[in-house]
Amino acid sequence: MIHVFCNNHEYSQELLSHQNRMLKRKKKIFFLISVSFFLINYLLFLFSNKKIKGRAHRKGLIIVDTLTITIYIKSFLKVIVRPKNDH
Repeated sequence: MIHVFCNNHEYSQELLSHQNRMLKRKKKIFFLISVSFFLINYLLFLFSNKKIKGRAHRKGLIIVDTLTITIYIKSFLKVIVRPKNDH
């Protein structure tokens, strides 16, 4: 078994590869969630465009969508990017 030294701690290669796999899985899950989330919002936006003619309301919808997407991205980054001193 190969041992890797990082952050003054000894990690086995198996553990590191497991962490990498988990990271990739989290990224895939987040990508799928964000794509589906975007599609749902886009469809809602299209339907609301047909029903509501007010430009201000449409702009409001776009702002809400961008805010929710940024919140999603921030929460994802908190999950993925951990502090260096975290053991």
